[in-house]
Amino acid sequence: MIAIVLRLVLATACMIVSASAYAQTWPARAIKLVIPFPPGGNTDSSARVVAQALQERLGQAVVPENRPGAASRIAMEAVAKSPPDGYTLIYATTTFATNTALYGPGGLPFDVLRDFVPISHVAYYPYTVMVRSSLGVNSVQELVARARQGAGKITAGTLGGGTMPNLALELFQKRMAVDFLPVPYKGTGPALTDLIADRIDVYFEGRIVAEGHIKAGKVKVLALAWANRSPNSPDLPTFAEVGYPGFEVTAWFGVAAPAGTPPAIVARLNRELVAIVKDPAWNQKLVQMDLIPTGTSAAEFEKIIRDDTAKWAGVIKEAGIKPD
Repeated sequence: MIAIVLRLVLATACMIVSASAYAQTWPARAIKLVIPFPPGGNTDSSARVVAQALQERLGQAVVPENRPGAASRIAMEAVAKSPPDGYTLIYATTTFATNTALYGPGGLPFDVLRDFVPISHVAYYPYTVMVRSSLGVNSVQELVARARQGAGKITAGTLGGGTMPNLALELFQKRMAVDFLPVPYKGTGPALTDLIADRIDVYFEGRIVAEGHIKAGKVKVLALAWANRSPNSPDLPTFAEVGYPGFEVTAWFGVAAPAGTPPAIVARLNRELVAIVKDPAWNQKLVQMDLIPTGTSAAEFEKIIRDDTAKWAGVIKEAGIKPD
């Protein structure tokens, strides 16, 4: 019996030493950062900034790899099944929370909190409510009043299911006690095209996607769904400032790895990511994308995922949203 216990103790000690030695030599080759959306847009652009910064700090190539599809579920499943060796990471997005909320326990071929280890939250991407300029609405209060006067007559673009534009729309309707007429689109591009062309009245997205149209006077942004003003849009008031405290809708980005990734590697990546986000040069690159950089501990990032999952699960349940 004593001999068995000794063997177990020695085996465990060897495993610890082996893992520690492995972590000390990591990274010895290129690291893959899987991006769950196609090229273009803030997800891809900010991921590439993070990859470049990590590459400089780690001294090894960090290669972005776009694996879009199924609202990021394809990329998430692939990374969840990857070897937990620190060489495959995922640029985690709000879909970590919204997919879990939409499909419920056991509804996905992976479990976000079981199959991934959060490393660090990187940035928030606050949403706004924007309207076509010809609507003649200049504030959130005016939009709410117009919607209440003609219930179901104000049209709002939506991408359907558990997408952030749709969840923002549902939360707005719930909070403001209004009903819009939803108009489905396959992406933000077509929705913005119709907003500019006066074919729909309202759309929920980050300000930066419509920046050129805002300057041209085609689109009007009414408020930022965030606690504070954005450093990149200091002129845009928050919902709280215009009389609707607590209305917050943000997408977000972070980095995660497959569960089982050695803690020493997770800790090293966390240190590097937090340093990147706090570095003035890299921080400014993210701010210019209309992002609000953060940089958190792994535990804080996990809490963000849990809190957002609970928040959107409530909205999804109340609105009766089903997976597409």
